[in-house]
Amino acid sequence: MDLITLLLIIVVISVVIFDFTNGFHDAADMVATAIASRAMSPLVAISIVPLLDPSF
Repeated sequence: MDLITLLLIIVVISVVIFDFTNGFHDAADMVATAIASRAMSPLVAISIVPLLDPSF
């Protein structure tokens, strides 16, 4: 395996890990906004996160 291929694999893995962890922040922001605005109860807001956030 040459150096370019190894670097490409490392970059792709890093991007996937970043995208996955960034999804956690998106889900937390979505729940916090819904609860703070009193649009829905905490139980409902937390329950719909797996349905609406594809990265979770």
